[in-house]
Amino acid sequence: MKKILLIILLFTTQLTLAKSDVSFEKELSIKVLNHSSIFIDTGSGALNIKGTNGDKVIVNAFIHSDDYKNLEALQQAFDEKMEFSIASKSSKIVLKALKKKSLFTFSRHNILMDLTVFVPRDLKVEIDDGSGSMTIANINNSLEIDDGSGSITIDNIVGNVFIDDGSGNSSLSHIDGNVTIDDGSGTINIDHVSGDVSIDDGSGAIIINNLQGKFNLEDDGSGSIRVNGKRWNKD
Repeated sequence: MKKILLIILLFTTQLTLAKSDVSFEKELSIKVLNHSSIFIDTGSGALNIKGTNGDKVIVNAFIHSDDYKNLEALQQAFDEKMEFSIASKSSKIVLKALKKKSLFTFSRHNILMDLTVFVPRDLKVEIDDGSGSMTIANINNSLEIDDGSGSITIDNIVGNVFIDDGSGNSSLSHIDGNVTIDDGSGTINIDHVSGDVSIDDGSGAIIINNLQGKFNLEDDGSGSIRVNGKRWNKD
């Protein structure tokens, strides 16, 4: 009996070690010259974008996975299967942090990249994101988001905001501009918008406070709606 317990204990310990999170960090940067926008193309992982008064885009990546036994194996897999790059393309800066598009890089092993991106606040920001939470703050230009899944938190934007979201809760505050949202599912909270708000929603509650402009409900599947403290009549 003691031998059986010992074997079970050793087996459980090996599984725990095999599933321990392995991680490392990488950094990219590029100087902003005559660029007017940044396009951020990401796969899985958290995305945190912060507007700054600087003249560089700086990207800090925390790369991690619990599918690899050691750091060397994770780093090798990252180099083979993932793309992490930043480049200047005409007037746009392009940041890519996602799996390489190739028939030969398929793997069941998952690698996550959690990104913190420091962006000069006057750049227009465009995002194509796969999954994971997203936070964006302090941008003095328009913001466009195409998101698969995960929560979205946006604060202090001077410009129009466009969101096409699959699923996940969205929270927007202090937007000096118009807000347009096409949402699949999830609660939408909006506070302090100087312009108009237009929403096409599948399901989930919509709560809007301190809206100075007009509210337009293009379509709604299910969920309650309150605008400036009053229940919105869908009819």
